[in-house]
Amino acid sequence: MDKDSYRKHIDSVLTWIEVNDDLDINMAAVLTQMCNQEVKEDNDRKKAWAGIRAILGMCPNPPISQRGSNCPVRKYLTTRPDVEVAFIALHDSIGDLLFKHGKTGGGNYADSAEYAEVQLNSLLTRLRKESKEGNWAIPE
Repeated sequence: MDKDSYRKHIDSVLTWIEVNDDLDINMAAVLTQMCNQEVKEDNDRKKAWAGIRAILGMCPNPPISQRGSNCPVRKYLTTRPDVEVAFIALHDSIGDLLFKHGKTGGGNYADSAEYAEVQLNSLLTRLRKESKEGNWAIPE
């Protein structure tokens, strides 16, 4: 891992430690110690970051988790039920023209709920990618 990426990750973890009230004081001490450790080689930075990620995996609301319920894009989409309603309405109106991807067996979707779930997951993936690349941001 290059030095700039590593520093960016470490800074985000240290900031998270400062503002996270749910974090156990001992866990905060361990993470702070790991983050403040001097690492000079790319390979060593990669190993150190893997260790920090492992510890963060045991913490509540870790800053690196962008999947599941911690994903900010997913949180944003849950505040917008109109998106799911739109997918359901689309399926209800032209469901006979909407087909599953061939790799998933093809054919029509069983119902509008299945279609909405597939489309929401696809939208979530696209928005997460666009956000990571800086092309889209969650509206304030």
